[in-house]
Amino acid sequence: PGTPQTPVRAMARRGVARTALLAAAVLVLCAEKANSAKKKGDRSEASAPFFLMDSSDYMCLRPDGFGSCDMDALWLQVPRGKHNANSIVSLLEGDPKASCLERVGSGKESKVKAGKCSKKGAKRWEVVRGEDGVYYVTEGTGKKAHCIVRGSSHDKARNLVSTQECRKGATPLRREATTLNSEGFFLRTLDKKCFDGDTFRTCSDFDRTQLFGLGLQFTPGGIFGGGGDATRSIFHYSTPSSCINRSGRTVKNGQCKGNNALDWSMEGGMLMQGKGKNKYCLVRLNDNKAEMRPCKEGVYEFIEMVVPPLPQASA
Repeated sequence: PGTPQTPVRAMARRGVARTALLAAAVLVLCAEKANSAKKKGDRSEASAPFFLMDSSDYMCLRPDGFGSCDMDALWLQVPRGKHNANSIVSLLEGDPKASCLERVGSGKESKVKAGKCSKKGAKRWEVVRGEDGVYYVTEGTGKKAHCIVRGSSHDKARNLVSTQECRKGATPLRREATTLNSEGFFLRTLDKKCFDGDTFRTCSDFDRTQLFGLGLQFTPGGIFGGGGDATRSIFHYSTPSSCINRSGRTVKNGQCKGNNALDWSMEGGMLMQGKGKNKYCLVRLNDNKAEMRPCKEGVYEFIEMVVPPLPQASA
């Protein structure tokens, strides 16, 4: 029997067992390189997906503040444009208006929210390791740099997020990396069927055609260059030029080009494609075939992102 697979929601507790593998992990949209990116938008390299955890209570930074360390709390640090700037992008948030950390305002203390990746306040972030071994999340540069803190001088609620001048202090965090894009992931149902882009099949640790990667692309334009808003695709890990596509209620594997391959997201176990009120959710039929239905119908198959097992050491 294979080694048990690990759902994303357990990764924060497991820690960074595969740090060496993660150091080289790169997020790619598909096998195409930067030549086509200049025409289609910025297809950026990114860090391995990570949690930002406060060790004092094991809460993680999420798009809506500090809370549970589930897959909604996963982030990417992505370079933007030619200004040595970065965005901190939510791995799975499908709303382009809430995909990136954004500092709002320019005072000594500023609000932080999940905003558009094209905004100025979303493009100058860093996750910096301090001499004490913990990490600090900063926005801006030099003496004007701000650091993330929990709460604010006006509201001490611990789940709220704000920034203040770094010289006044910051909340120390742990950066807990995952292996989602260094080794791929399964799209698995609760009864351990894996979606392969066309249908649901019995999951196999040894069938790498069932593994996927998550691609991130920025639309053209935006302040500082480097693209505007973020959009995501789901590509086959073994064949990066093949992505999951939706056309109407039909879901199937196809090319990574075109709108049918973009705008994928996950929330509450729902695998979705589309924007705003026009999102479609993945549905499993009794014969294990798949289709997409408008999410507003309330019908969907609960899906988990699951990483493959650790490789077994030879005797």
